[in-house]
Amino acid sequence: MAMKVFNVLLVAVLMAFLATSSLADDPFVIYSGDGMMAKGPCCDMCICTRSFPPQCRCTDIKSYCHSSCKSCRCTKSIPPQCHCNDIKDYCDNSCSPHK
Repeated sequence: MAMKVFNVLLVAVLMAFLATSSLADDPFVIYSGDGMMAKGPCCDMCICTRSFPPQCRCTDIKSYCHSSCKSCRCTKSIPPQCHCNDIKDYCDNSCSPHK
């Protein structure tokens, strides 16, 4: 029982240290992507303007960006929460399999 309390306190102290360290100054880092998706970029929540040509941006939040993303923003959380800020004139194929 004492070991569990110690572990909880240790985790709490570590979290407090990380929250107050210089890592917390900027919640975002630039991340170039690591090509974890072999099929190419995909997006389930794409938003486009009504202009011609449209300006589309994927609003999916994932733990990584596809390697083709030129402007990826990720939080420093574990796991990271990343989204691609690229603006295209089309939406990528859906990530979810169609039923």
